Amino acid sequence: MRPSVLILAMLGLGGCSSDLRSTDDSARETMLERGYSARDAEIVETGADGRPRFTLQAALIEQRPASRDIVLTDIDMRLQAADTQWHLQAKRGSMPAAAQRILLDGDVRLEGQPAGTVAPLRIRTEQLNYDLATSRALAPGAVSILLQDHRLEGTGLEADLKTYQARIRADVHGRFTP
Repeated sequence: MRPSVLILAMLGLGGCSSDLRSTDDSARETMLERGYSARDAEIVETGADGRPRFTLQAALIEQRPASRDIVLTDIDMRLQAADTQWHLQAKRGSMPAAAQRILLDGDVRLEGQPAGTVAPLRIRTEQLNYDLATSRALAPGAVSILLQDHRLEGTGLEADLKTYQARIRADVHGRFTP
């Protein structure tokens, strides 16, 4: 009799653990459907060497449940591209779930001082798409670039933060003072 009780008890426990697993799975799915939200949060992504590739701070980070996209408010981000650290700020932004790029909107400011330069390079625009994998920035609208007392303004920007090359696509106006 004892062996059959043991087998029944094992079958009963197996059923319970199976029910617990399915309850955990459904709770996890429900949680993922809701997304998440965090205030005064920081995201740090490290490279293969363990050093930060970027550090992103935001007043509010929320995940959209259906798409898994991340929506950000009051962004302050530090990016490492080649041997220069870049500082990126914006009022709003979004990041696809894969976190390969960040789309920024509202008083976007990008600043960095490449090695060998006397002063930082400052870029301002209203919208910017930054590719985290390639360190390339694209801005579709009006853009202003300031380097020391030199200012360039125009429409559309393509910038490679690794090679320190930037190109304004159209309507370029500039003032260079000696």
